[in-house]
Amino acid sequence: MPPRVKTPQVQAEPSDTRGEAWRTAIKRRGLSVPTRELIRLGYLQQGSTTLNHGRGKADDDAAQLRKLAGRGRYAEYDFHFAPDRAVLDNRYDTVVSNFVLNVLEPNHRHEAWKDIANSTGGTAYITVRSTGDKSIRGEPHEDGVLVKRGKKMNFQKPYSSEDLVDEAGRYFNTVELVKTRSGGNSWTIAASDPIIQEDLDIEKIKKLAGL
Repeated sequence: MPPRVKTPQVQAEPSDTRGEAWRTAIKRRGLSVPTRELIRLGYLQQGSTTLNHGRGKADDDAAQLRKLAGRGRYAEYDFHFAPDRAVLDNRYDTVVSNFVLNVLEPNHRHEAWKDIANSTGGTAYITVRSTGDKSIRGEPHEDGVLVKRGKKMNFQKPYSSEDLVDEAGRYFNTVELVKTRSGGNSWTIAASDPIIQEDLDIEKIKKLAGL
């Protein structure tokens, strides 16, 4: 049986190094499409130690993942909403990260990928918004666009399925596309066998990505 996940009580101070990305978090009613689909397809198993990476405002997702994991086997991390990085010191059977990577510019996205990979002891399920999502329109910036949200400009990177699998392959040895009923607005992958490269240089990552 895997060890119980320790959830430290002392929280780290949030910083502003990731700008306004947290403002893209949506307050949802009911489960998000990727979480609902992963449950429907049988990927999320009862009793697995679980990290909810980038939980945002998706309280129903958090409650369902906590229920599936069981007492003492669930943890969550979010740069803004749950900033205690100590939970990333554990490795989990299951890591779920929904709509996180697509709101991060390359430098911060690289750090998030590393966090996900280093926390994965089993499989990470990662969902991003797709190039089929027609709501992502804005000014070109880095490898994505800046989208106006109220008075703020927020970064978004819409992914093709090939882009997502290729990017994930720099951090995981095994990456598979999960066929979900997303209406073409998102892609989900299952990634395992992480490549732990703590000192991988971001400039090398950018070069590999053609940035």
